[in-house]
Amino acid sequence: MSKNSKKNQVIAQMRTKAGLTQAELAQLVGVSENTIANWERGSASKWISHLIKLCGALNCDLEDLAPEEESQHAEVYSLSGRDIETVRTYCEAVLVKDHKSSSKIASYATIHDPQLRYWLDQADKLIYDFRDKGIDIPDVESLIGGLTLCSLTNRLVYSQSELGTLPNEAYKLSAQQFMDCVEKVQLSQSFVDRYVDLDEENYKRGLIFQNWILSVYVIGWKPSHEVPMHHHGNSLDAIKVVQGEMTHWQLSEKEAHDQNIPFEGIQGWWEDERFDAVSQVYKAGDLVLVNRRTAHKIQNCSDDNLVTLHFRFGAPADDKRWKLNVLTFGCDSFGQCRVFKPQPIKSPELTPV
Repeated sequence: MSKNSKKNQVIAQMRTKAGLTQAELAQLVGVSENTIANWERGSASKWISHLIKLCGALNCDLEDLAPEEESQHAEVYSLSGRDIETVRTYCEAVLVKDHKSSSKIASYATIHDPQLRYWLDQADKLIYDFRDKGIDIPDVESLIGGLTLCSLTNRLVYSQSELGTLPNEAYKLSAQQFMDCVEKVQLSQSFVDRYVDLDEENYKRGLIFQNWILSVYVIGWKPSHEVPMHHHGNSLDAIKVVQGEMTHWQLSEKEAHDQNIPFEGIQGWWEDERFDAVSQVYKAGDLVLVNRRTAHKIQNCSDDNLVTLHFRFGAPADDKRWKLNVLTFGCDSFGQCRVFKPQPIKSPELTPV
């Protein structure tokens, strides 16, 4: 008996143990009852593309379902390169109701490429989520942007699993692992521009993506806009310069401690300008790491607008400068990309001890 046939038998055994019918398991995984029946008969082996959801529905681990050689590919689903272009083409076909083209892509992925099939399923469910919530889909780039950031979450969770940590133990992921993941992210300019708010009075954040470990947002800075020297506690922050020039000051953990640099959001932090550090100028395309407990300051010292893209791993930014009523993506515990319109972020009033 083949390894896949044995694993298909395991699906039936674990479904029975969980007290689920084929119809109930199909509903939890998001496939048809006939598909579940095929998996259990061993006449189809492409259930691997639904592995994460199967594990959640059956309350089991990856190792319980995945053959050794397959589990290596199922642990993380990355959306990049060729897959992005194929998913983009697929989404375009779905949105214009070109069923012939979308079916051709889906059929190829089902037979030849489980990872691509996984992302096509993600795209389908994201499109459904838009429609179910009565939200108009701005364009295909919005779908690709949301799926790309969902892919980043998968990579971050996978990196933590290599360390034997849980998703809420963000402090255990190394800064280098974090940067390795972020460097792979490619978001289109048109997608990022939608979240930019160049407010005359002060900088504003546009929240693109948020879940239990990651916040991704854009900040627009007019000339002379700045944020005081501060630190982010145990959060990691990767800053990509999208447009303009960013003048940046940074202090090591020891320097931040010795100079008594405040945590962002602490009452009075905005007035505290005392620090001793050398600035560095970064240009469009540069990626800068702000490590845990290190301090930094950003200022737009140029005569042109500045736009920065932030990937915050850990607690989200802690002030009230958020652009409201923006389309924000998220990711649920099954790795499924979602869309929502967030409520205003309420920052607690923190007082130094």
